[in-house]
Amino acid sequence: MPAETLPPKASTAANPKEEHQDPVYLRIRDMVYQTCGIYHSEEKLYLLTAACKRRMEKVKCAGPREYLDLLKVSDIATWKPTNC
Repeated sequence: MPAETLPPKASTAANPKEEHQDPVYLRIRDMVYQTCGIYHSEEKLYLLTAACKRRMEKVKCAGPREYLDLLKVSDIATWKPTNC
């Protein structure tokens, strides 16, 4: 009996490779790893990207670059999130 081949999984993102390979998201990934030890491999980078997008909406950041800047300058002890 021949083995059946399954069709490739469809991606939910419009341009998943381009979006997840954005250097800004890679820098956010590195910052997360340095801060709390959570590492997102290349295969799971889409999870970090999705989480960043949800957070960017809440704090009203225009894009990943602005969000990275917010993460860099935020003092976790004094920073209060808006709209959360």
